[in-house]
Amino acid sequence: MTEILLDAKCLQVVQHFQPLFSSQPVRRLTSFLKIIGSYGAIKYIDADVIDAASLGSANLFISTTRIQQWPYKDEEINSIHDFVASGGSLLLMSNHSRYPSSPSAGHHTEQDGRLARAFQI
Repeated sequence: MTEILLDAKCLQVVQHFQPLFSSQPVRRLTSFLKIIGSYGAIKYIDADVIDAASLGSANLFISTTRIQQWPYKDEEINSIHDFVASGGSLLLMSNHSRYPSSPSAGHHTEQDGRLARAFQI
């Protein structure tokens, strides 16, 4: 069976389960999770550091806009790169910045860009 890892420190996952910006969950991922779940078992990876051990025997790692408060560490990017180089798959989904002129809002794509650059994207 396919093992799918979903990064729990990503904006869309947090909004789906533990909303940051509203009092109720925003169930944006319902259809996506149903479709992805039809291909295998979904596990949520909420490790302090994403490394070879936490990626384990997964086939697919999904990142849906990494939150600025939890930036990717260099060793995590290296581990994800090694995971893909060893035959794993990566689905990187990025979100636009909601408030580009607000410095406190941060730029939602910054962490996604760091990960994408590891793959020369």
